[in-house]
Amino acid sequence: MANALVLSSVIDNGGFLTNVDVEALVKDMPDALVLLRSGMNRYTCRMDQINETIEQIEANNDYLRDVSFPAPNYDNIKNGLPYIAAKKIVAKY
Repeated sequence: MANALVLSSVIDNGGFLTNVDVEALVKDMPDALVLLRSGMNRYTCRMDQINETIEQIEANNDYLRDVSFPAPNYDNIKNGLPYIAAKKIVAKY
């Protein structure tokens, strides 16, 4: 089960995740669907793929604005329901 204190903090932040939140949650929720917003685009990936997705974003001369749970996942977590899992994605950006 994911760290309740960390999830409570994420809920208080409207579903937005800090680096510390991701480090704390990735072990328990590696397949959780997350949203990454960059200067030019939006991407979804699994929580355990955040770092490689950020590398790809930066390789395209873009920057990361924020990381969050997409609305349906945020609503589920906020209401104590199971999070939405994502399949492992292998993509080129």
